[in-house]
Amino acid sequence: MSSPDDLQLLRSVAGLTTARVADTLDSFDSRHQVCAPVLHPVSRGLRAIGRAVTVAFEIDDGPDDPIDPYAAMIELVDSLRDGDFVVIAANGDERTAYWGLLFSAAAAGHGAVGVVCDGVVMVPCVLITEVATVALARSRTEDRVLERTPRWDFAA
Repeated sequence: MSSPDDLQLLRSVAGLTTARVADTLDSFDSRHQVCAPVLHPVSRGLRAIGRAVTVAFEIDDGPDDPIDPYAAMIELVDSLRDGDFVVIAANGDERTAYWGLLFSAAAAGHGAVGVVCDGVVMVPCVLITEVATVALARSRTEDRVLERTPRWDFAA
C-alpha cells in the first residue's frame, strides 16, 4: 500500500530525465525498467511520474459479447488516487482501443497523472493528453476499432 510519503518521494525526483533514471537503475543491475521503444508519446513534451496501477487485457474471441464489458475497467478507474499512473498491458493487440477520452477524464478526476498502453488509444489525442497529462501508446486511432470486446483483469 502506498502512502502520501511515497507520492512526495516520487515528486521529489520528478525533474530527473528518463535516461538518468534508466542509467541509475542499470548501475544497480535492475535493467528493463523503462518503456519499450515501441511505445510513443501521444503528445510530445509532457512528463509525469507516479505509482503504477496495472491492468492486463485479453481479447474475448468467444461468440457472445460480455454482459457488462466495462465493469472491471470502471472499477479500476474508480480505485485510482492522486499520483497514480495507469499501465495497460494489451500484448500489442490493435483490434480495439483500450483507452480514450472518457477513461482519461475519469482517471484525471481521481488524480491520475497519465496512462501507458501497449495497444491502441483512441484520440483526439490532444484531449486525452489535456485530461490525463501524459499518454504513451503503441498506436492511436480515431475510432474504437472494435473487432472484439476486451476482457481485463487488474492488480491495483
